Amino acid sequence: MVKILLYVTLTLFLSVQISSAQNKQVINSSLLNDYWEAHWISHPDESAFDYGVFHFRKIFNLSDVPESFLVHASGDNRYELFINGQKVSDGPASNDLFSWSFETADLAPNLNSGKNIIAAKVWNGGEYRPMAWMTHRTAFILQGNSESEHIINTDNSWEVLKNRSYSPITYEQNDPVLLWEYYVAGPADSLDAAKYPWGWKTGDDQSAGWTVSNQIVRGAPFGRESHQRWHLVPRQIPMLQEIPLNFKRIARTEGLSVSDDFLRDGSTIIPPHSKSALLIDLGKLTTGYPWLTVSGGAESSIKLHYGEALYSISDMKELRKVKKHREKIEGQGILGIYDMFMPDGGEKRTFQPLNPRTFRWIELTIETADEALTIEDFSAVEVKYPSNLQAEFSSSNSRLNEIWDAGWRTQELSVQETFVSDLYWERMQYIGDTKIQAILWMYMTSDDRPVRLALEQFDRSRAYFGLTESRFPSWLEQYIPLYSLVWITMVHDYWMHRTDDNFIRQFLPGIQQVLGWFDQKLNEDGLLEPLPLFDYVDAGYSEQRNKIAADPDNRSSAVHSLFYAWTLDQAADLFGYFGDDGEEKKYRNQAESLKTNIYECCFDTVSGLFADSPAKEFFSKQTNIMAVLTDAVPPDHQAGLLERMFDKPDIFSVEMYFEYYLGRALNKAGLGDVYLTRLHPWTDMLDAGMGTFGEVKVNPRSECHAWSASPNYEFLATVAGIEPTSPGFGSVRISPDLGDLTDLQATVPHPLGDITVSYKFNEQNRLEAEITLPDGLFGQFEWNGEVRELESGYQIFHLN
Repeated sequence: MVKILLYVTLTLFLSVQISSAQNKQVINSSLLNDYWEAHWISHPDESAFDYGVFHFRKIFNLSDVPESFLVHASGDNRYELFINGQKVSDGPASNDLFSWSFETADLAPNLNSGKNIIAAKVWNGGEYRPMAWMTHRTAFILQGNSESEHIINTDNSWEVLKNRSYSPITYEQNDPVLLWEYYVAGPADSLDAAKYPWGWKTGDDQSAGWTVSNQIVRGAPFGRESHQRWHLVPRQIPMLQEIPLNFKRIARTEGLSVSDDFLRDGSTIIPPHSKSALLIDLGKLTTGYPWLTVSGGAESSIKLHYGEALYSISDMKELRKVKKHREKIEGQGILGIYDMFMPDGGEKRTFQPLNPRTFRWIELTIETADEALTIEDFSAVEVKYPSNLQAEFSSSNSRLNEIWDAGWRTQELSVQETFVSDLYWERMQYIGDTKIQAILWMYMTSDDRPVRLALEQFDRSRAYFGLTESRFPSWLEQYIPLYSLVWITMVHDYWMHRTDDNFIRQFLPGIQQVLGWFDQKLNEDGLLEPLPLFDYVDAGYSEQRNKIAADPDNRSSAVHSLFYAWTLDQAADLFGYFGDDGEEKKYRNQAESLKTNIYECCFDTVSGLFADSPAKEFFSKQTNIMAVLTDAVPPDHQAGLLERMFDKPDIFSVEMYFEYYLGRALNKAGLGDVYLTRLHPWTDMLDAGMGTFGEVKVNPRSECHAWSASPNYEFLATVAGIEPTSPGFGSVRISPDLGDLTDLQATVPHPLGDITVSYKFNEQNRLEAEITLPDGLFGQFEWNGEVRELESGYQIFHLN
């Protein structure tokens, strides 16, 4: 227990120290406008483009310890920075080469009077690196903030060592080892402790191979020409939070008897010449790092196999991927990546993977040789964005409260250095996922920095032909045309919820380019056809899309055209707000023309629904949801359209991604009460023992997929009824849809302060609504056709 408490103390200290330096200290303005004195450095003889782990260090002396000693660091791909053995920074925050992040840290709390050693570990996955990691070449840079810190600037006074203990365990994008699941989150690690330079951070190692660093080129901030492609910008988000965790239980053992006490404050000895396995349960899904500390056990091997959930072993043997109840252990095993650690017999050797792992379950498979192995400690560190949940939701329905808790857990883990679609298999920022995450994030926290970063990154990803990449940062381009439209709607979302005209205005040229690409794709019917590149609409919709594309006489696609019309209307809002009446009128007219053409070509009078093409053979919920969102059907007919959609038995249904758009359509059509009756996908996951929400409704690949956290948004926007009615959340409309709830309390953070509501029904079934708005905010409250004006401060209404 002492070990864990000590680790907690050190972690909290480190978090506060880094956060304070990153967010409060002033970066020397010359470093943002002119070339740095520090140089990017690398190993003079080893490849800068292949997989490799390197250590850099320098010894320097100080006559006394200053109050502040600010430095700025970056690396390619990743780095960790240490001063006198203590970690003080890591990064860089994920970005692209044109906006390469650097971190700021204050070294003063860890400096000594006299000798000091500053050291960095830098690694690059080379061709195996995570797809989300851009790279130019392996290198490191450190720059002092002022003249007094220049003693540590990187140049050829630093020495470098290649760490030869690491080798990658690699996986193909659709690897048979992973039963062909799509995996692009980078290699796992194989670490041979006998080759590791233990003590390198403090100069206590005895390693041969240290050599003078190769001095490449001076650092260049954004806006300065550089032959080495890194355009340095300050980190735009805070340092990630590190939270120590203890594993909950040892769920299964083979070849060894050990109790759960080992996981809390004990150690265990693995005898020589043995093979054993321990299936260890954290009790909840997390993302971060396992920490394994061992002594002895020369020439032994430890395999760390990671699972978000367990799979049926019998089904895996038949190449099927089937998950049972998440608490079920018998007959279940792990399908996923693994690390290897080979101890060297030394004392207290600690293994931590280079990159984060995602797991609830870890199976340790241990083989010993002639020497017993002592496991001194096995714990974990959760890593996530330092979120501060400010929204609140509770109701008379305990299932809604459970969904809320699991939804927040899904969301908070999925905000790392960027929003990420999933934590295990890809760890990438996709536009479709990020739209849902971003609106939810703005409703649940007052911190919009990840949203702003995502909007800018997607804007920078645009290709010469106009489309944004579908996921970014990424070293492999992928284009989902509809996701470029989703990016525009993200800009509109931000405009409706935050006030920053200069920030929003920068996206207008990119919006024009995206819409111009779609305008060129209209056919003779004035509609879009199934689109080129990766034409994603919703999980499973590709079969529907391909049927439409295969019909030479009816190739127009209603869902694509409706999505385009919806985006045109939102673009018109933006251009009108910024005074470009010509663009506003153009986009509004294009949207109306599309909606007219869609109705004429695709509305089926027999079923009363929109078909997916003029052939009227295929029907989907996706198309009819978009018909409501675009007003392709008049507002007073929208509820009936959705009700007929639900009644049609053979209609193509939605998956978890499009459930968000379904929620929006129900809200718009005045069917918010119906939303509360359609939460079975989420309650099914809870009943299956999941604590986060998965990628799809049944047997999800990803157990933590933030597009599935959309109920948290709808609980606040639809059920509690809190939504903006003017840009920047300048005014509010509160119109709850309570269904059969008897009481509800909710809080939404607003730029001016919290919006709080409390609803309950009295014995006469009259609604008592208590509402508090922050100073400066006004709006309206609507209930059963009655409208009451809202003012800043507290107010209470009693309504039938």
